Amino acid sequence: MRKPFYFIVMIALCMVLFSLRAVKYKEFHDARISGKIDTFYHYRDYVMLRVDGTDYKIMPVPLYDSPKFETTAKIGDLVLKDNDNDGFMLLRNNNEAFEYTVKMF
Repeated sequence: MRKPFYFIVMIALCMVLFSLRAVKYKEFHDARISGKIDTFYHYRDYVMLRVDGTDYKIMPVPLYDSPKFETTAKIGDLVLKDNDNDGFMLLRNNNEAFEYTVKMF
């Protein structure tokens, strides 16, 4: 009798964790971003990013030959992203541009 109960509890926990991640992804996906990076840091699989006072929890993936976001981005760099899009551009102060996308899981 205990095994089905534990199985149901595990399924419910997984659903809660996945839905929380989906909410964070949707916040970033729906936002229009055009501002400078205030702070960012790497936390587990995520990058915690603050642009113009707004916090985002993202998992950036480099596009084309772009280097990893965590090693490229610096405070003060410009982030540009259209709303309803999971791709964004990082513009460095020395006029270098890098493109990234964000994965949900």
